[in-house]
Amino acid sequence: MEDKKSLKDKLKAHLPHKRGMEEQQKKGTEDTGFTIRLARFIIEKRAWIESVFVAGCIFCAIAMLFVNVNYDLTKYVPSTAQSSMGLDVMKKEFHADIADEGVHILDPFTGTGPFMARLIESGLIPQDKLKAKFENELHANAFMAA
Repeated sequence: MEDKKSLKDKLKAHLPHKRGMEEQQKKGTEDTGFTIRLARFIIEKRAWIESVFVAGCIFCAIAMLFVNVNYDLTKYVPSTAQSSMGLDVMKKEFHADIADEGVHILDPFTGTGPFMARLIESGLIPQDKLKAKFENELHANAFMAA
């Protein structure tokens, strides 16, 4: 029995971190890992955290009033994009604009319709021509596989 104890004591002497854990277990203290410390910090500082959150929400609500949105999506499309190049070719070769009467727009694989929605929102078609264009010259199809 003594041989086992002496061997255990020798092992403790070479592994000091094990000795520290046994002392903590004897004292009844728990490990204060990162997650435990973080949880305690959040609980102890919850009023401060909530006030910072509310102040951030108020700031965002006020700042939102000063943000201008540019709805002309063509300003964001680079000139090397296929849609921009197609519009340029249409203007050079046919002397026509996408909003002109007789220019039909076909989207054969519409799906959820993002192309048509962006086209209508883009401002390429003026509001006064949008109704006629929408009724007669926008063609969107969704093919369903059987």
